[in-house]
Amino acid sequence: MNKIFKKIAFLTLLIILSIPCFCYAEDSAPETYAGAAIIIHPKTDMVLYEKNAYAKMYPASTTKIMTAILALESGHDLSEKVTITNSAISSIIEGYSTAHLQEGEQITLEQLINVLLIPSANDAANVIAEFLGGSISGFAEIMNKKALELGCTSTHFTSPNGLHDEDHYTTAYDLAHIAAYAMKNETFRKIVAKPTYTLPATDIYPYDDRVFTNTNNLILKGDDYYYSYAIGIKTGFTTPAGSCLVAGCKKDDVELISVVLNTEGDERFSESIKILNYAFENYGYNKIASFGDTVSETVIENATKETKNLNLLLGQDIIAFSKNNMSKVLPEIKVKENLSAPIQKGEVVGSVKYTIDDDVYEAELLAGSNVEPDLFLVKLFGIILAVLIIVLVVILIISKNKKESSKYTKIDNLRF
Repeated sequence: MNKIFKKIAFLTLLIILSIPCFCYAEDSAPETYAGAAIIIHPKTDMVLYEKNAYAKMYPASTTKIMTAILALESGHDLSEKVTITNSAISSIIEGYSTAHLQEGEQITLEQLINVLLIPSANDAANVIAEFLGGSISGFAEIMNKKALELGCTSTHFTSPNGLHDEDHYTTAYDLAHIAAYAMKNETFRKIVAKPTYTLPATDIYPYDDRVFTNTNNLILKGDDYYYSYAIGIKTGFTTPAGSCLVAGCKKDDVELISVVLNTEGDERFSESIKILNYAFENYGYNKIASFGDTVSETVIENATKETKNLNLLLGQDIIAFSKNNMSKVLPEIKVKENLSAPIQKGEVVGSVKYTIDDDVYEAELLAGSNVEPDLFLVKLFGIILAVLIIVLVVILIISKNKKESSKYTKIDNLRF
C-alpha cells in the first residue's frame, strides 16, 4: 500500500512539473549606470523615468543648450556678423573641442550657433557670451536669470560652455526642462538634428576644411549607436562630469526628452537608448474613454416613468498620455442643477473630469435620450398652484374686510 501511494505521488509530481508555467511580470524600469538620469514627456511634463533626477550634477557641454537658446532669442539677426576676439578664444584649454575660430574673423551668429551645438565648440560659446553679455560673467548672469524663469531652481551657471567649475551645476530634472524649452524653437530643432556642418572659409581662414560631425552619435546613420527615433540634442564631457547626453527622440506622435549624466565613455548613448526604449514601450497616448460611452445615469423627477432614467453620455473621446497598462480612471461627474424635463437627446446636461498623473481632461456630458415631462404631474402642479392662488386671494379679501370693519367701528364709537 505504501509503495502504491509513493508511485501515485511520484506520477502526480511529474504531471505538475510537465504543466507549462506562465509568468506575467509587470514591466519594470531598467537600471542605469548613469549617476543621474531622467525622461520627461515635455507636452505634459510627466516624468517617465528617473534616477537621482534632483541631485546636484555637473552638466559639462550640455550647458550649451542654454547658450544657444539665449542666442536665438536675443533679438539679433542671425545673419549679423560677429568679430572673433582674442579674449574669447585664448582662454580655451588645449585639447578641448573648438571650431578653430581665428582672431579677427567675422562669423555670423547663425554659424556660431551651429558650431556651438554640432561639434560643441567652446570657442564659439565664449564668442557668443561676449557678444551678448559683454563678458563671460555678464552672460552667465543672463543664463541664470533665464534658468530661474524656466523654474530651474537647482541650476547655476558660471560659463557658456560648461568647462568645469565647482559653482557650475544643475540637475537632470532642470536640464531636461531647459532642453524641452529649447526644442520649442524651430531653428534650434533644425540645428541639433544636423549630422554634419561645414563652416565656410573666411578672409582670415581661407580653407574649406572646417567640416564637423555631430558629437551626438544617436543621429548618425551607420553609427553603432544610431537611434532611429533621435532628433537631437547635445552631448557633454569633462572628467568631473563624466560623459553626458541630453537626447530628444520622437516615435510616431510621442516626443520625449532624456538626460543621462556622469556615465563612462559611450555609455551615455547605450544608457540613453535603454531607458528610452523602456519609455516608448510602456507609455503613449491612450484612449481613456470614448465618445458616446455611458459615464453614469440620473433620474429626472418630473419625467414620465418611461423616460425618467437618463443615461449621461461622454461628449468626446478622452485621450491621455499615460502608462499603457494603467488601471481604470474613475471620472468626476457634475450634472446641471435643477435638471428637469423636457430634455432633448444630445443636449448638454453636465460635465465630466478625468485626472491622470495630475493632468486634467474634461468633456461635456450629453443626454442619451429624450426626456418627456409627466403631464399628470404638470396638471397636478397647476391645480395645486391655482388652489394656492385662490386661497391667497381669499385670505387677502378677508384681511381687507376686517380692516374696513374695524375702521367703521371706531367711527361709530366717536358719535356716542
